[in-house]
Amino acid sequence: MQEINIKKNELRKRFKDLRKSLDPCEKAKMDMAIAQNLFSIKDFASAQKVLCYVSTETEVDTEGVINRLFEQNKVVAAPKMRDSEGNMDFYTITALAQTQKSSFGVREPNADACNKLDDFSDSVCILPALAFDKNGFRLGYGKGCYDRFLSSYSGLKVGICYENCIFDVLPKGEFDIAADVVVTEKQIIYIEK
Repeated sequence: MQEINIKKNELRKRFKDLRKSLDPCEKAKMDMAIAQNLFSIKDFASAQKVLCYVSTETEVDTEGVINRLFEQNKVVAAPKMRDSEGNMDFYTITALAQTQKSSFGVREPNADACNKLDDFSDSVCILPALAFDKNGFRLGYGKGCYDRFLSSYSGLKVGICYENCIFDVLPKGEFDIAADVVVTEKQIIYIEK
């Protein structure tokens, strides 16, 4: 297990550096292509609720996706850390202004102004990651937040990342949960299970 963690940490550094080195104009084009591919997925387009993180500067942009979901009158819920153990809840937002930067440096819903979402029926969860492999496993940020949440989530799990962050096989731990679909700017990978 320790060997897997060392390898994951090396890969995390590599992919963080790669994302920081992206040309902003090229990144914007890739972000738009990823969004276009995402909205072309039938199960994503028909879902009434979308669980979606609010992206940081170096992640695949989700602000455009979230704004488009608002225009389509979808229920949008963003994650908020519940505790230091890596457990998180999702809160519905109706505007990006309802999010604020957390101590982790990511934007989270203001729990005082938003409602906690407990009913995940007819929902899709968009997964953040530094990289994915062709089996749908993700290289996350190392806190295990999404794997904890996904262990009891039965909806469609959609990973988004850049094409140059797709691996044949990534190291994985026993609690890692795979995406059902992985979307890049160049392709949509449906994971066979």
